[in-house]
Amino acid sequence: MAITPPAQLVQLDAQGSQLVALQGQEFPDWTIVSTDPSVNSCTSLKGQSVGVDAVGGIRYIALLQMLKTCGLSISDVHPLAFPGNANPQALVAGQLKVSVLHLNEVVDVTSQGKKLTTAVTMATAVPDTMYEMYSVTTTSLAKKRALFVKLIAAQIATINWMADPKNADAVAQYATVTGDKKADLLNAMAQYRTLNFWTTTDAALPQKNIDNTIHGQVAAGNVKAAQAPTYNNIVDLSVYADAAKLVAQSGS
Repeated sequence: MAITPPAQLVQLDAQGSQLVALQGQEFPDWTIVSTDPSVNSCTSLKGQSVGVDAVGGIRYIALLQMLKTCGLSISDVHPLAFPGNANPQALVAGQLKVSVLHLNEVVDVTSQGKKLTTAVTMATAVPDTMYEMYSVTTTSLAKKRALFVKLIAAQIATINWMADPKNADAVAQYATVTGDKKADLLNAMAQYRTLNFWTTTDAALPQKNIDNTIHGQVAAGNVKAAQAPTYNNIVDLSVYADAAKLVAQSGS
């Protein structure tokens, strides 16, 4: 199974990869922040160097989507690649002034004494979008469907457990494996629950959002209209439905 940015999944399917999403995360937590208070809007990003993970990486793709909301393109900024999760510490160290961060990374940087100004928040600037999709090849799904049902069931049960406020302390403690401080994680997790980052009610694969992604990739010239997949090509909701029944039966 691959955790795939929606735009990338659409492109891969258009190229014949035959990937299908079983579960997703609808609400993105990406935000563009700056240690310079004057960089406080999308338009103020013009001419700025912006920290991403890699050209074509998930932060880079998020940057592209947010820039479009104010008529800018990637050629209007200077992307700087900081591999993995190096962006937060680059901001703290002063190597970067502007960067694309996760919500929990914003909490991490501010807890280290850096004041950040938000330029763009993706969930607000790009409504009806998708954060990521959990996908498999159609061949693998056909061969191992029962296993994938169990995997999605495990994720549903885990998300349900994480969403229960009485488990907040335990969730934060487990998450310290990332290297973040427990107090920061408690703060971040409360914000993630408000964002509905991990959806508890369905597979988080809304057709409107995915159709928007497909149309956006065609409009951007990344996918030819004749080769563009449809929602039904790239989403299989039956696995989630069976997984949810499994969770209900187990009482998890």
